[in-house]
Amino acid sequence: MKPLFLSIEGLQSFQEKQTIDFEKIGRDGLFGIFGPTGSGKSTIIDGMTLALYGSIIRFKDKASETKDSFDMEAINKNCDEANVNFKFKVGENIYRVERNYKIGKKSRKLSKSAVLFKTENGEEIKIAENYKDIYQEIKENILGLTLEDFTRSVVLPQGNFSQFLKIDGKEKRDMLERIFNLEKYGDILSKKANNQKYILENQIKELDIELNSIGFNPDELSLKEEELKNAESELDRLKKEEQEINEKLHEMEEVERLEIKLADLNTEKNLLESQKEEIKVTEEKIAISEKFIPIIEKIHKRNQFEEKIEILNKEIEKEKELFEIGKAKLEKQKEKYSQLEILENQKEQEREKNYISQEEFIKASEEYKNAIKKEELSEKKESLEKEIKTFSEELTEFSLKLNEKNLAKENLEKELAKFDNLSQDNIFILEKELIEKRNIFKTEELKLLEIDEIEKNITLWKENIKLQKEKLSQLKILEKEYLTQKEKYFVYELEKNLHEGDICPLCKNIYSKSENIISQDNINFDKTGFEKNQEDIRKILGDIHILEEKIKTGEERKLSLLDETRDLSSIKDEINENENRVSLLKEEFEKNKSEKTRLETLLKETTNQIHSLEISVNKTENQFSLKNSLLKDILKDLEEIISDNEKSVDELKAFLEILKEKNKIYKMLEKELNEIRKEKKEIYNERIVVWSEKIRDKERELIQKEQNHKNIKEEYLILSKEIDSILLENKISDLEQMNEIEKYIDDLDKMKQKVETFKNNSILVLNKIVDLKEELKNRTFLKEEFEKFAECGRIVKISLEKNNQIIGEIRKSIEIFNENRLKAEKLLKDRENLELKLNPAKELAELLKGRKFLDFLSAGKLQSITRIASNTLQKITNGRYRINVDEKSDFSIIDNFNSSIRKPQSLSGGETFMVSLCLALALANQIQLRGKSRLEFFFLDEGFGTLDSELLELVFSVLENLKAEGMTVGIITHVEEIKNRIARKLLVTPAKIGESGTIVREI
Repeated sequence: MKPLFLSIEGLQSFQEKQTIDFEKIGRDGLFGIFGPTGSGKSTIIDGMTLALYGSIIRFKDKASETKDSFDMEAINKNCDEANVNFKFKVGENIYRVERNYKIGKKSRKLSKSAVLFKTENGEEIKIAENYKDIYQEIKENILGLTLEDFTRSVVLPQGNFSQFLKIDGKEKRDMLERIFNLEKYGDILSKKANNQKYILENQIKELDIELNSIGFNPDELSLKEEELKNAESELDRLKKEEQEINEKLHEMEEVERLEIKLADLNTEKNLLESQKEEIKVTEEKIAISEKFIPIIEKIHKRNQFEEKIEILNKEIEKEKELFEIGKAKLEKQKEKYSQLEILENQKEQEREKNYISQEEFIKASEEYKNAIKKEELSEKKESLEKEIKTFSEELTEFSLKLNEKNLAKENLEKELAKFDNLSQDNIFILEKELIEKRNIFKTEELKLLEIDEIEKNITLWKENIKLQKEKLSQLKILEKEYLTQKEKYFVYELEKNLHEGDICPLCKNIYSKSENIISQDNINFDKTGFEKNQEDIRKILGDIHILEEKIKTGEERKLSLLDETRDLSSIKDEINENENRVSLLKEEFEKNKSEKTRLETLLKETTNQIHSLEISVNKTENQFSLKNSLLKDILKDLEEIISDNEKSVDELKAFLEILKEKNKIYKMLEKELNEIRKEKKEIYNERIVVWSEKIRDKERELIQKEQNHKNIKEEYLILSKEIDSILLENKISDLEQMNEIEKYIDDLDKMKQKVETFKNNSILVLNKIVDLKEELKNRTFLKEEFEKFAECGRIVKISLEKNNQIIGEIRKSIEIFNENRLKAEKLLKDRENLELKLNPAKELAELLKGRKFLDFLSAGKLQSITRIASNTLQKITNGRYRINVDEKSDFSIIDNFNSSIRKPQSLSGGETFMVSLCLALALANQIQLRGKSRLEFFFLDEGFGTLDSELLELVFSVLENLKAEGMTVGIITHVEEIKNRIARKLLVTPAKIGESGTIVREI
């Protein structure tokens, strides 16, 4: 556990909110909190314990761990509420607790609120928000420590430092049980051990019954094995016969298949023979097509020439038309360009008339600005002179008032000096003692109440034991009835499986049926009821054992409390005496407080008035100085303004406007000229130049197309003469003849494919017929012979199925016999293993009776802590002192120099501090919060004042060495020598009445 941040507001002497950054202050592993006695140093520890446990150890009511025991007296007298906010880290987890305590304005009742957060993935998640849930979460899941454990081992408040050293052995063991989570090894483990013993005993009884119900005959197994061997031999013969029949049937089926396939091929051969004439005609068409392919291609090419000539004629006509249109548009653009040149010259002449030079315009502007500035500065000069006069008069008046108030303040301070310095320290000390005595009185009252409660509980536990024993007696009677029925059930199951002449597995005699056989109607054994009866008996025995242990523990606690109880009447007298002393001190304090408060109020008011007047004087002086400075600047600026022009501001303004108008016209004409030039450039570059080029390109394209037209026409005439010559040569004058031939050519590939397919199919069918005749080898399929073999196969198959069934039944019988044998062997082995487990279970249950084992573990932890603490103590004391712990878990201190043994109560203040510190450090070293995270923080409140300089040096070196172990140590003290040795420290300034509460700051 490591604190990260703490804020306190309205708690005890803390009035205003104070924050402590433990991450920063504890960076070096050691830091100190310093301040005078009563300044509020210990309230920092109170803030931490209040945040974690909802309690302050000084106000803690030991009888109420399940409710918030915050006392209203802990709220600062000048506040209506107290707040604490504590952030801390346990392992890798970060938590934050907020608590608020508020006194109602009308009801004056205390309201409380609390929230616990956990940081997950960078966000705070609320995990509890009331005292009980937060206390449970802190104690059970996060730290595993109660408030008392926390203040004895982690944060040691003033006055609680030596508690672990001086508490009695039983309370010490209880504390170690909680811190080291040893409770699970007490009643819980004892009950588990008893339950395990009863379970093992019951399991052995059940195994005995089950073993008696199992038997087996070796002769019967041999007979069955012989039958299995004969049946398997017959199975092999039948399988061989079935294989031979199946092979013959397969051969006959193959012959039948081949004969059918041969018939199909002969049919296909006949069909091909019928197609021979058609194939011959197709071959003639192929020859004609191949001859006329070149002629057809030339005819197609001539047709293409005709189409091209027609397209070119149209394109040439269109191009000529576009060429003439383009020439006309170009002439129009040239004419427009000439007009723009004339307009450009006109605008340039008009622009020159309105030209104003830059020097002329700047000069006019400067003269106009100087005239305006001079006029403005003159007005400001007059205004400032009036303001300076007013401030001078105010300064005189404020000085007179300030002198009067300073004189009044001196008089009030003299009157206040007559009063003695008032302090509430004595009242606070007495009130603190009174609270402690009241707490002692409450504690003693609670001890008496606890004794009464223990006596009542012991009576109730004894009555409960009596009732449990009565229930146990009834269950034992019921158990006998169940066992009788179970025995009958076992005998019934045994006889049910025995036959006349069998050997009984229990008595080993030959079994003979008798008339006294138990009937199933007489069997009424309820196994579930029997198991529940056994479970109830075990539970009651365990409960009785726990109640007896509680009675024993209660009586021990009662005797312990009777030894500790003090006389209540003497404590009450001490409380009354303290209350009277507090009352007298308060009366004396209140007598002088009223007048002093009045004078302090007047002094405060006067001081505030003086402060206010001083602020006003400073403010007026600053204004006066500022205005004088501004006036000087204005006079200087007026001197710097030089102008030879005697014209007025209005005349200068009118002249400047005329210049601006001419400049405006000049700019407008400049813009128009730019647009004209832009348009000219666009017409020339993008139209005249581009269009001229396009027209030339069009002209070249037109000439090229006319040349192409001429060339194509010449080729067309040559091709036409060639085609006519070929057609005349082949005696073809009809176009229909050519169309028919062209159709043949279109189907040429299909016709060739058809002829090729016919030839391939003819060859393939003839080859297949030859192969099938070769494969048949003059064999023929006879249906009667096939049916005869099929019937033989069916008979063999039925015989095989019957034989397999017989073998299965025999094997099942053998399997059941072997299972029974293995089951019996396993049960005997299980019984042997259970008996091996039962003896240690009995011994463990005996060992765990009472608190023997728990006390053993606590004593072991205590011995370990004592050994570590003793080693540290011997280092500090140069080998003189060491710590011992006896069988009752009580500490004693051994002086090695004179061989004496001392009780903790006999130690001096310094010795007590050293021993307690060593034990606290050893305890902190051993603690693992919830068994997971080590303790990383240790807080000491006072105790160093009892040490001499030599011991202080040794103790301080031990604390500094803790840094190397990853431990952060915080020290609360007023010892100046320690303050000078610690680099990181917090300074706590006491509260000032009427001004502020305790102040905490890092120095």
